[in-house]
Amino acid sequence: MFRFGRARYIGRRARLARRRDEQAKAAPPPSGLPRLSRSVRTLGSIADRVETLLGAIGVAKSVAASLAVAAIVLLLVGSTAQRYFIGSPFPFTDELGALLFVVIAFMSATEGFLSDRQIRIELVWRALPERLQGWAMIAGHVISLAVLWVILWETWRFASLSFELGSRSLIMEFILWPWMAVIPFSIAVLMLAIAARILVDLHAVLTGQPVRLLQRRVAAEAGEGGSVAG
Repeated sequence: MFRFGRARYIGRRARLARRRDEQAKAAPPPSGLPRLSRSVRTLGSIADRVETLLGAIGVAKSVAASLAVAAIVLLLVGSTAQRYFIGSPFPFTDELGALLFVVIAFMSATEGFLSDRQIRIELVWRALPERLQGWAMIAGHVISLAVLWVILWETWRFASLSFELGSRSLIMEFILWPWMAVIPFSIAVLMLAIAARILVDLHAVLTGQPVRLLQRRVAAEAGEGGSVAG
């Protein structure tokens, strides 16, 4: 039932967007609109290119996170086998596992955002009038940037202090600052991705189209409908 309701909601948004496009094409352009239209098209083109570039970076980061997952699996399997046959696991299992978990958690954040797979709570957003939903999405992105800036600043200071002190892990004396630098680096790339998404959604709002999230949902629903019909 929830899936059916979501499909009806997305379908209604798609029909309204097509209706607005048809009305915009039929209406005569007011004075000064050609210059504004060129600016909006330029904004959309730049935003799409930046998001495509950041998408490639996000995929590379996700590959690094996947390799970290594989490394943790091999580490745990090897440590368990050594405990079973020799009686003691690898001494660096806990330390290296914790560091690899940092890579997994933060290196995959950008790809998750750009592919719209992060957790969302949309009850209030869906209850807003349609004309305000796009602006509300942009406002949410701006608030996210503000929060992430604070986190970026604090984690960068922490990594910088670790570099200055030459911090090492307790047991195996792993150098810690490169692992700590993963956090501010990943947050910085995520902030760039959010900034690019703001431009993409702003272009959509100014041209009367659904924001990127709804565009992808409509495309996904259309693909699922075509596969079921086939």
